[in-house]
Amino acid sequence: MNFNQIKNRYFLRNSYSNSTIAEANFLRFLDELKIYLKALKNIQFEENGKVILRNLLNSTGFQNYKIETYKNIDLVIYQVSENSEQQNITIETIIETKKPNNSEMITDDNFLKKSFA
Repeated sequence: MNFNQIKNRYFLRNSYSNSTIAEANFLRFLDELKIYLKALKNIQFEENGKVILRNLLNSTGFQNYKIETYKNIDLVIYQVSENSEQQNITIETIIETKKPNNSEMITDDNFLKKSFA
């Protein structure tokens, strides 16, 4: 199976590709990632993975976003904007969580799985 590599300028906002990460923030992210990966080894249910991932994201720069289940989507990262008539949700990211070693996870040989769709 062949995939075309997409450069980040096609799927990242320009402001993201032009900014750098402070070393202290990067090191904090690595520490939080280690905690996340260790916690993943002990999860029993997919629901537990959502909580662990949300904690990782909230501790590494996404605390100004809402991260939660939305309709039938496992997790979404979004912002809420309010105007005088209604509340608008702008979804930034959709996340499908799976328990490690789930048959629905992508593999090196097969990307046609629910976790990647």
